[in-house]
Amino acid sequence: MRLRGAQADGRAAMVRITAEGRKTRKLIDELMRQRSEQIVGTIPERERNSVFKALQLLNGAIESSGCCPLNTPVSGLVKIEEKKK
Repeated sequence: MRLRGAQADGRAAMVRITAEGRKTRKLIDELMRQRSEQIVGTIPERERNSVFKALQLLNGAIESSGCCPLNTPVSGLVKIEEKKK
């Protein structure tokens, strides 16, 4: 939702997420969690740690290259796996 800003000429505006937007975000978050768990579930359990370590290495390389920083580190995925145990 776009709200009129303090400037009378409309140069500035504030945005606020609506109830419908929060609902949509919650659905997207749940879908991504389910898909992540499904993907992780296909990796043989004995190999998951190695895969997560490789992803952390790749994540670090991407961030340190300055080309395209990521919002969520791979360590978040490791925590999902640890909760299952």
